[in-house]
Amino acid sequence: MPCWLVVGEGRFAITVHDTDPSPHGEVACECHACGSYPLMVQGHSMKVVEDRAYEAIGIGVCCGAVAGVIRAEPSTLFGLEEDRAVLGGRCRVY
Repeated sequence: MPCWLVVGEGRFAITVHDTDPSPHGEVACECHACGSYPLMVQGHSMKVVEDRAYEAIGIGVCCGAVAGVIRAEPSTLFGLEEDRAVLGGRCRVY
Protein backbone atom coordinates (compact mmCIF):
# COMPACT_ATOMS: atom_id res chain seq x y z
CA MET A 1 0.00 0.00 0.00
CA PRO A 2 1.56 3.33 -0.98
CA CYS A 3 2.28 5.69 1.92
CA TRP A 4 3.41 9.32 1.92
CA LEU A 5 4.52 11.91 4.41
CA VAL A 6 2.79 15.18 3.58
CA VAL A 7 4.66 18.26 4.80
CA GLY A 8 3.09 21.53 3.66
CA GLU A 9 2.98 21.30 -0.13
CA GLY A 10 5.62 18.51 -0.25
CA ARG A 11 4.86 14.81 -0.51
CA PHE A 12 7.58 12.27 0.31
CA ALA A 13 7.35 8.49 -0.24
CA ILE A 14 7.63 6.32 2.88
CA THR A 15 9.37 2.95 2.99
CA VAL A 16 7.59 0.97 5.71
CA HIS A 17 9.62 -1.23 8.09
CA ASP A 18 7.07 -3.32 9.98
CA THR A 19 9.31 -6.20 11.03
CA ASP A 20 11.15 -4.26 13.73
CA PRO A 21 9.98 -4.31 17.36
CA SER A 22 8.65 -0.78 16.81
CA PRO A 23 7.22 -0.37 13.30
CA HIS A 24 8.23 2.82 11.54
CA GLY A 25 8.59 4.37 8.12
CA GLU A 26 11.73 5.75 6.51
CA VAL A 27 11.51 8.99 4.53
CA ALA A 28 14.27 10.36 2.32
CA CYS A 29 14.17 13.83 3.85
CA GLU A 30 15.66 15.67 6.80
CA CYS A 31 13.89 16.16 10.14
CA HIS A 32 12.98 19.85 10.38
CA ALA A 33 13.41 19.81 14.18
CA CYS A 34 16.75 18.02 14.73
CA GLY A 35 18.20 17.54 11.23
CA SER A 36 18.53 13.75 11.28
CA TYR A 37 18.58 12.02 7.88
CA PRO A 38 16.84 9.85 6.79
CA LEU A 39 13.76 10.71 8.80
CA MET A 40 12.13 7.81 10.66
CA VAL A 41 8.43 8.36 11.43
CA GLN A 42 5.66 6.61 13.32
CA GLY A 43 1.97 7.29 12.91
CA HIS A 44 -0.33 8.24 15.77
CA SER A 45 -4.08 8.98 15.94
CA MET A 46 -5.03 7.24 12.70
CA LYS A 47 -8.36 8.10 11.08
CA VAL A 48 -10.24 7.30 7.88
CA VAL A 49 -10.42 10.22 5.44
CA GLU A 50 -12.93 10.43 2.59
CA ASP A 51 -13.52 6.64 2.97
CA ARG A 52 -10.55 6.08 0.60
CA ALA A 53 -7.45 6.79 2.71
CA TYR A 54 -5.98 6.57 6.19
CA GLU A 55 -4.24 9.56 7.74
CA ALA A 56 -2.16 9.77 10.92
CA ILE A 57 0.03 12.34 12.61
CA GLY A 58 3.64 11.56 11.66
CA ILE A 59 5.98 11.77 14.66
CA GLY A 60 9.75 11.69 14.19
CA VAL A 61 11.37 8.75 16.01
CA CYS A 62 14.57 10.79 16.33
CA CYS A 63 13.26 13.64 18.49
CA GLY A 64 9.49 13.23 18.91
CA ALA A 65 8.60 16.32 16.87
CA VAL A 66 5.61 16.34 14.53
CA ALA A 67 6.99 15.71 11.04
CA GLY A 68 3.78 15.99 9.03
CA VAL A 69 0.78 13.86 8.07
CA ILE A 70 1.17 10.23 7.00
CA ARG A 71 -1.30 9.27 4.26
CA ALA A 72 -1.92 5.72 3.05
CA GLU A 73 -4.26 4.88 0.18
CA PRO A 74 -5.10 1.16 0.00
CA SER A 75 -6.82 -0.37 -3.01
CA THR A 76 -10.56 -0.62 -2.42
CA LEU A 77 -13.64 -1.06 -4.56
CA PHE A 78 -16.40 0.11 -2.25
CA GLY A 79 -14.54 2.21 0.33
CA LEU A 80 -12.68 1.39 3.51
CA GLU A 81 -15.72 1.16 5.79
CA GLU A 82 -17.53 -1.25 3.46
CA ASP A 83 -14.40 -3.39 2.98
CA ARG A 84 -13.93 -3.56 6.75
CA ALA A 85 -17.56 -4.65 7.25
CA VAL A 86 -17.38 -7.39 4.61
CA LEU A 87 -13.93 -8.67 5.59
CA GLY A 88 -14.93 -8.61 9.25
CA GLY A 89 -17.36 -11.46 8.66
CA ARG A 90 -20.69 -9.70 8.39
CA CYS A 91 -22.84 -10.81 5.46
CA ARG A 92 -24.14 -8.09 3.19
CA VAL A 93 -27.28 -8.27 1.05
CA TYR A 94 -27.41 -5.92 -1.92
